Amino acid sequence: MIINKIKNRIKPGEMIPKPKTKNQKIVGWFRNKKGELCLQYKIKNKSIKNIPDYCLESAYEQLQTGLLTKKWLVEKFPNIASQGCSFTTIGGIFKYLKYAEYDKPGKYILVKK
Repeated sequence: MIINKIKNRIKPGEMIPKPKTKNQKIVGWFRNKKGELCLQYKIKNKSIKNIPDYCLESAYEQLQTGLLTKKWLVEKFPNIASQGCSFTTIGGIFKYLKYAEYDKPGKYILVKK
């Protein structure tokens, strides 16, 4: 389960690498109004955004095919993708954990181990 690895290795205050903008700062985990467990992060020390755990799990499964794309996120989770920044934050989390590398806009590739 990738969520446990994220929780154990990425702590509040840590910075998630982004390909072309400033890194995103992890705020922590919380449950939203629907009761979903979400990872919270800050953009430019102002706006706080959330990524539900099920989205991170699904994105990790997709990455295991070798490729994670923004197109996949938009098709699979349009509400999350419409927040903006979510795709590169998800990819940045996997990059931080050394599971993925940024390839080009809209594309992260699996790191072979």
